[in-house]
Amino acid sequence: MNHWIIPMDYETYDFKDMQEEWEKNKAIKWRVSRMERKKGDKPLKVSDSEVAKQLKKDDVIFFYITHLPSGSQRSLSRIMLRGVIEKEPYLSTKGEVYHDLKGDTTSVIAFDIGQLTTLPKKKLEDNTYLDLKWLRNEQEGFQHPQGTNWLDEKHKANLDTALAEKLNECFGFNKDKITKTDFKELIDHFNRKCFFSKSSNKSDHKTFVARNGLDYLEYHHFIPQSTSKTCKELGDIIQSPANGLFLCSNCHNKIHYGRKEDVRKMIDEILEFESTKKMLKNPICEEFIKKDEKNKGDWKKWFYEVYKVKDEED
Repeated sequence: MNHWIIPMDYETYDFKDMQEEWEKNKAIKWRVSRMERKKGDKPLKVSDSEVAKQLKKDDVIFFYITHLPSGSQRSLSRIMLRGVIEKEPYLSTKGEVYHDLKGDTTSVIAFDIGQLTTLPKKKLEDNTYLDLKWLRNEQEGFQHPQGTNWLDEKHKANLDTALAEKLNECFGFNKDKITKTDFKELIDHFNRKCFFSKSSNKSDHKTFVARNGLDYLEYHHFIPQSTSKTCKELGDIIQSPANGLFLCSNCHNKIHYGRKEDVRKMIDEILEFESTKKMLKNPICEEFIKKDEKNKGDWKKWFYEVYKVKDEED
């Protein structure tokens, strides 16, 4: 049994399409990169691809999802999905592999991946879990797959036996017990709504369906990332799930540039959120706000100041 890592681009992969395919077939088709033939070209054979010849039934696939939502300029990528090859590489067409290309008869090499499973909810929400830093800590010199060069001897060799075993355990597979989580949890995790959509008019949260089949949202750090420059201790908290909010474009711009009274209401609502309350009770946060003499240890006043909506009487 081999273990492979495949990159999946969050911004362009159609997760809605993936879910429909999974619900219908309990498997998804995947194309072997760079191998295709148009009508009139020399016929394509599975044996033309060294990669295809190595992919075997029951091989394990880990999906390394790139370009995940992030409120910073750094690209966020993590392993978030696991599957098993159920049908070895075979000749297919682009139209059969990609639903948005129906009718495209270009020959490609495809294989079927089933038994899809994702991470438990708490681990899904932790953006540092199974990210590149974690992988490199587990295996020195690990290189993440990217672009079209995702399956070859080099990348296969990068996933040694010890790392493969640890990844299997992370997904609930070990010798003693299997506690896998249906991959639908991943779709639910991605298929979010604007944080403020429950408390305001739906017309305020107009968005669009992105290329990945999901509503387009933007990621916002409630405690701004710039705060870590003056208080490095807050770094991990700022990057934690509790500090991250998914907002529609309208609300994201509003919290930065809206009228004072509107931004204050948004801040007040976030401060009443249980996850936010718990985060601000962290000893590091409490120590930080105690030292802030200007706002006398008051988080609300501190946020008003940071978001530039503080009045003199505050």
